[in-house]
Amino acid sequence: MQNQTAVMYFSDRERSDFPGMSKWFKGIGIAVLIMGILAVILPYIATLTINILVGIVLLITGILHLAHAIQVRKWRSITWEILVAVLFLLIGILFLVYPASGIVALTIFLGIFFLLNAAFKIPLAMSWKPRPGWGWLLTSGILSALLGLLVLIGLPGTAAWAIGLILGIDLIFSGITLLALGTKMKGLVVE
Repeated sequence: MQNQTAVMYFSDRERSDFPGMSKWFKGIGIAVLIMGILAVILPYIATLTINILVGIVLLITGILHLAHAIQVRKWRSITWEILVAVLFLLIGILFLVYPASGIVALTIFLGIFFLLNAAFKIPLAMSWKPRPGWGWLLTSGILSALLGLLVLIGLPGTAAWAIGLILGIDLIFSGITLLALGTKMKGLVVE
């Protein structure tokens, strides 16, 4: 009876997807959970890896902007195009050459990200209510808000371990949330 009540909150199209989506939720949940556990076990390595990846992405973005500037060299905006390219290149190089400074900057961004993530998850959970699993989404949003505050309040000391550890914790909780939703979805009656 409870499953039938829960099912009524979903459209026919959503209900027809339950069996396949249950497997996807669980599979992705397990993968996210494993990545989270690795980040918690090795927080500094996770933090440094993220810093290096961000540096590489910024360098590639700078190169792409520079290539674009060459393509539009006759346009009036060429100066701005080149300045944007140089900005990305310089910041990317700084992240790679001075990883400690990059890690502090990333830690600030991570704290802001968690706060924004919470600002999206909490309303999502409320829009999901009273569907099964909405409490998990709400709890995940509240956890993201707390993690964001923890990171920002503890700077600069949190920079060395915060990105890897807190991202790992959030990934673990997100993985558990996906597993719980997949399990809940599998238990619903499809008629």
